[in-house]
Amino acid sequence: EAPKLKHCTTKADLEEIINVLLTETGSIQQAHLNIDKNLTEQRLEIDKLRHQLKVSRAAAKVDVLTGMNNRQAFDDLLTDNIDQARTSGQPLTLVIVDIDHFNKINTTMGHLIGDKLIIAIGQTLTKKLREDDIAARIGGEEFAVILPDTDLQGAEEVAENIRKAVEKIVFRKSSETQNIINISISGGIAVLQAEDDSESLLKRADQGLYVAKSGGRNQIGFSRAAQLSSLSQTKLRPTPKPANTVQNNQDWLGQVEEIAVKN
Repeated sequence: EAPKLKHCTTKADLEEIINVLLTETGSIQQAHLNIDKNLTEQRLEIDKLRHQLKVSRAAAKVDVLTGMNNRQAFDDLLTDNIDQARTSGQPLTLVIVDIDHFNKINTTMGHLIGDKLIIAIGQTLTKKLREDDIAARIGGEEFAVILPDTDLQGAEEVAENIRKAVEKIVFRKSSETQNIINISISGGIAVLQAEDDSESLLKRADQGLYVAKSGGRNQIGFSRAAQLSSLSQTKLRPTPKPANTVQNNQDWLGQVEEIAVKN
C-alpha cells in the first residue's frame, strides 16, 4: 500500500504514490473500455435480434407458395388502406379473383400441377398492377387486389386486364403445342362506401365473385350498393366467354412440363 500524501516525506514516497495512481487510473480506463466494449456487443446483439424479429414478422405475412402477401398481411393492409382512403377522401376498390374449376384441375392433374398454376397466376396478376397496388393470395385458389385511388371504372379495367392475361397462360408439355387445359379466372369488385369496414367490403367483393361464377365464369362481377341484401343489388359486367373445362385425358396426367405466358 502506498503511503498517504500527507505522510510523504521523501522523493521515493512521492514516486510510489504517483505509480499507484497511474496504475489505478489505467485499471479504471481499462474497465471503462471493457464496459464500452460490452455495451457495443450488446447493442449489436439487440440490433441482430430486432432484425431477426423483423424478418420473422415479415415471413409470417408471406405466402410460402407464391411469395405474395398472405391472408394475415392482406387483412392488415386492407384495414390500413381503408383508413388512408377515409383520410384522403380518395376512392378505394377491392378485387377478389378465383381460379375457375381449380378443384377439378387438382383432381384431374394432381396437386403439383395445381401449385404450378397458382404460382403462374399469382405472377401474371402481379405484373398487371401498379407499384401502389397490393396483391395477396388469401385462400387456396383465391387472390385479392387492393386498388388505392381507383374508382369502379378503373378497377374494372384492371380486373379485365388480369382476366385476359390469365387466358394467355400456356399449360402444356414442352414438346407439344396443344394446351392441356384452358385457364380462366372469375372476379368480383367492390368500391369502398361510407359505411364500409374491411369485412363488409370483402363481403361485397365476394358476392360479386359469386355472381361472376354463377354467370358462367371467366368474367368479372361487381356491386354498386354499400349493403347487399339480395343479388339484385349486384351488377354483372358482361364478358361472354365459354366456361373452361379440364380435358379428361388421362394420358396427360403427370406430364406437364411447361407453364408459360404467351407474348
